[in-house]
Amino acid sequence: MQRISHIFRVVPLFFITTISVITTLCLSSLAYSEETFEPTLERGAKVYVERCTLCHGRKGMGEGMLPLLLKVYPNTNLVNTEQLTEESIRSAVALGVSREDLSSFSPPFGRELTWTNLESVILFVTYLREENETAITLVDDFMNKQAPSKHLGRRIYKAQCTLCHGKFAEGDGRMARIIRNPSPADLTASRLPEGYLYDIIYKGGEKMSRSPKMPPWGDQFTEVQMQSIILYLISIRD
Repeated sequence: MQRISHIFRVVPLFFITTISVITTLCLSSLAYSEETFEPTLERGAKVYVERCTLCHGRKGMGEGMLPLLLKVYPNTNLVNTEQLTEESIRSAVALGVSREDLSSFSPPFGRELTWTNLESVILFVTYLREENETAITLVDDFMNKQAPSKHLGRRIYKAQCTLCHGKFAEGDGRMARIIRNPSPADLTASRLPEGYLYDIIYKGGEKMSRSPKMPPWGDQFTEVQMQSIILYLISIRD
């Protein structure tokens, strides 16, 4: 009987301890989830840099490289467009060209972005419109914190270069239908030295006596980003 009594005293203690541990884990998990998945301005700035600056520009004024290069490109100014609302920004980012009133140049990101990234970039664009100078500081902070790497270069290439050079860098991006004589280069076949790659990316094609459609990225990329994209381009050569 004494042994049974001892068991009954131990069992409740075991369950209490177990429940306490589970509760702690659940609360920790909840805190982690909120920290990880809650939309933030910082995350939004990151997505904006990676996905949006090519068309909308670093400042959101429509000063992206494609609008500056192509006369047929529509107005991409996010700051001075009065009719933009949070919901219209959301549908524009998610649906892109699928929305009938948007340009065929507008890519749909709904399937590419997680919910957190989608809501974060909406939050950021809204902030960019309301607090432009502070928002630009967030963009610059993100760009300056990166470290050179082939992985970063691949991300930059995917965000900024695939439109012309194509997913696999073979010169067959969507803009290749418009950009002719010469068409975008097949970067997998390139054997240009690193110094030349740096110059043509920084200065653009025209300054290097190459295609005037190749934009200068010197004002858009940080030094870290320049080094990263070069690392990636060298790694994909045939």
